[in-house]
Amino acid sequence: MKTSVPSGAISDYRGQVEDHASALRAAGLLHEELYIGGKWVQAGGGERLEVTDPATGAVLAAVASAEPGDVAEAIAVADAARHIWAVRPATERADATRSGGRRSGSVAALTGRTTRR
Repeated sequence: MKTSVPSGAISDYRGQVEDHASALRAAGLLHEELYIGGKWVQAGGGERLEVTDPATGAVLAAVASAEPGDVAEAIAVADAARHIWAVRPATERADATRSGGRRSGSVAALTGRTTRR
């Protein structure tokens, strides 16, 4: 049995989703480029993919679409960093991991949502 949702509710939800995306972007937490070697870069081919909310179709972002050369560069940079990272003390690696967790908490606070699986 299908249930219908009032169109006003969908419109309200779509507005909330768009507001959340704007808040993340304004806070510097939503990037549309590739993150390679510690910086945000455009994809080699300049192509973009739209990220949409499946419930409303609202476009949240248009992110860079990586090409094989972008992927190869990211792998090479990550492999080089792996050797540097491996010699750092465990406490330093743990601190870096915790700071990433704090950042994800910022995202949840801005959007007012958490994801549970």
